[in-house]
Amino acid sequence: MRLDFGLEMQQTQKLMMTPQLQQAINILQMSSLELNEFLLEEMERNPVLEVNSETERQPEGAKEENREESSKEKEEVDWEEYFANESLPYENNLAYNKDNEKDSFETYTSNDPTLLDYFEEHLLFYKLTETEKKIGEYIIGSLNDSGYLTTTTEEISKNLSVGLTSVEEVLNIIQQLEPGIAARDLKESLLLQTRYRQDAPDLTDIVIENYLELVAQMKIKNLAEELNVSVAHCQRIIDYIKGLNPRPGLLFASMNDNRYIQPDATVLDIEGDYVVLVNDNLVPSLQINNYYKSLLNKGSGKEKDFIKNSLNSASYLLKAIEQRKNTLRNVVEYIVDYQKPFLQNGIKYLKPLRLKDVADELDIHESTVSRATSSKTVETPRGIFQLKYFFNNSLNGGAEGLSTAGIKQQILDMINNEDPTKPLSDQKISDMLNSQGIDISRRTVAKYRVESKIPSSSKRKRYAAN
Repeated sequence: MRLDFGLEMQQTQKLMMTPQLQQAINILQMSSLELNEFLLEEMERNPVLEVNSETERQPEGAKEENREESSKEKEEVDWEEYFANESLPYENNLAYNKDNEKDSFETYTSNDPTLLDYFEEHLLFYKLTETEKKIGEYIIGSLNDSGYLTTTTEEISKNLSVGLTSVEEVLNIIQQLEPGIAARDLKESLLLQTRYRQDAPDLTDIVIENYLELVAQMKIKNLAEELNVSVAHCQRIIDYIKGLNPRPGLLFASMNDNRYIQPDATVLDIEGDYVVLVNDNLVPSLQINNYYKSLLNKGSGKEKDFIKNSLNSASYLLKAIEQRKNTLRNVVEYIVDYQKPFLQNGIKYLKPLRLKDVADELDIHESTVSRATSSKTVETPRGIFQLKYFFNNSLNGGAEGLSTAGIKQQILDMINNEDPTKPLSDQKISDMLNSQGIDISRRTVAKYRVESKIPSSSKRKRYAAN
């Protein structure tokens, strides 16, 4: 057996994941808030980057020198060749507007009382002793976000070295400040609310104490047999209980939960035509400081290499930002044009759409569309949506027909308009949709109903009053 050794040349195509390409990919999938944080970090790391403003920011003492060098700059360095796409349209960015300096920290914080503030303030109206105040503060500090007491009265008595009776008395005062607050479990919270309101149907307390499981399962007939009352009366009891708040403390949490969504793009309806704007107001508009460009001709050795590397890095970054902006605009414009029936008429007209459809139309890779729509929101005349929301499969897996979201909305509309005494079964809904030309099975209806968190027909059934 003979082995031959030799050299052979082969030419192959291979995609190299360069650092610049990796950066462009990462920037593309960032939301506006994430991009803003990233750019602020880049400005700290790369000295040649600066915010594009009317007055260029330069190192102290360099302004006059830069003016003298600016006339010679074009002759010494061919910047058109060095930065092929240096002049990018960033002038319209709204970041770092001087008017923002008028805003203070308090502008973006809430003055609403917290749960702790609320009860400490209201306890002042009671003539409590120092010991009772200490007990009250301990109890209030032991409430969770839902408003429930997370410790026992025995533990409070032991930890504070006070009598159990004193703890119970203070707890009773706190429970009177807000219905359902400082309860030790769900039953106690519901009973406290019932006693506060004083409008509960007969036997409501008994139902809360002993039959909450039947209420949750909507077994109204079983409950009527247990209580030996009419089904209609049980219906009134259940309706009343479901009107109570199982987590009374969340009322205070929602008052202080200020969450602001900054859409990455906005769709404007201008006399029936939809215009897409990419929101840059959270992203600083960057440019390369000319002073460091001039230093490229003066420096030598490591200094020159550092400046050159920084300029290259800044140039690639600016190109990546502009590429992200253009890609996002193109993707959103296609989505808006394709989903125009939804913008005009509502969710039932949301059409099936796949990432591949957008990629083929824009002649880009499917992964690029996925990254461009990842973690991004768009503000439309119908509200703010995640871009991923507009990508819905059709019921039959094709590109035609109704989207799954549209069918879910039709099912919801049917249930909202049903006779509550004779709720529609999954099979009945399936038959009604089939009669409209929508081929859907009972099992699929049940699946969509569960995904929409709609109870079954047996649990939606209501009984008319006698």
